[in-house]
Amino acid sequence: MADAIGAAIASNDLDALNRLVHEFSSGREWQSLLQLRDRARAAFERGYQLWPAAAHAAYRLALEAPGEFSALVLDDVGGAFAFGPLPEVVAATHEYDEIARCAMRNPAFTHFAYECVVRGEDLRTEHIEHDMYSVPLWLGAWEPDYLLAEYYSDRADFAGPDPIVGRVAKLKAVEAVQRIDAECDEALVALREVAVAWQRSSDAVVHVVAVEGPAADAISVLVRGDGVRASVHTASLSGAEAIQRLAWAGSHSGPQGRRRGAAAGRDVALHAAAIVAGFNLDDEVDIEELGGAVSDVNWLWWQARDVVSGWSLRIAVEDPVDGVAFAIDAHIPSADVDQGEEVDGGT
Repeated sequence: MADAIGAAIASNDLDALNRLVHEFSSGREWQSLLQLRDRARAAFERGYQLWPAAAHAAYRLALEAPGEFSALVLDDVGGAFAFGPLPEVVAATHEYDEIARCAMRNPAFTHFAYECVVRGEDLRTEHIEHDMYSVPLWLGAWEPDYLLAEYYSDRADFAGPDPIVGRVAKLKAVEAVQRIDAECDEALVALREVAVAWQRSSDAVVHVVAVEGPAADAISVLVRGDGVRASVHTASLSGAEAIQRLAWAGSHSGPQGRRRGAAAGRDVALHAAAIVAGFNLDDEVDIEELGGAVSDVNWLWWQARDVVSGWSLRIAVEDPVDGVAFAIDAHIPSADVDQGEEVDGGT
């Protein structure tokens, strides 16, 4: 089979290499698949355009191979052309211990470890270097079931939040709302960070606002036009439901962008929730204490007729004790891709 790899490379035959990737994967010939990845990558330096085969080989190793092979591709450069980040791909089909005993301790391994946590593993006793995220290495009892990617040999499925209908909301005229954006900069930055990656690969709109008053007042500021204002629908969310939606947004970079992973989504969601719930940036937040704070504020989902499908994150939250509220409007006007989509090509 090594000769078959060499023959395909010598003829610059990408189709032949991809057939070999499928053959080696189906036959569980992991050493041959690893060799194909290495040789196709090396051929690129000699002018052969065979990097797609190398990237697909790395993806199949990450997804299907035993831990000793999957660990070798955690930080593979070809992961940029896979259906999702390879640490997340590995975590989708491997448990932490299987990879930890043979992987190098580097940022990619840290990403993998946090992906295992999102999937329910408790790693609080593990020594994980390269602090990549500010969240703990275990799930709080109150945290939601995060929306996880499902990876297959030829595609990936990314679940989106369940649809909500809601009720028509009564909103104030924007002139009657007291904005306090300048006083709440940290909270607004944290909220924007949830969806800011959407703007790197699309024409996404991301607006955030802080006001004195209830969540409906914050929504009023973000709604444009009296006709749209009259058709705004809202629905109450639990803290866990709000976190699930924020984390979904944070795990993506839009329909055409590079997926960030569920661990990144959890990190930005919990960080934003902590700041809007009253914690300071420098606070070391206990995850269960955060759960209590998240449940003490009031969360609202909202939607208007200007965005009826596709990529949309519209959430407002009010602190009834301090009398302040925040809202985010993140959507991609031109996107007609459903929030839960199937990807059958590189992202």
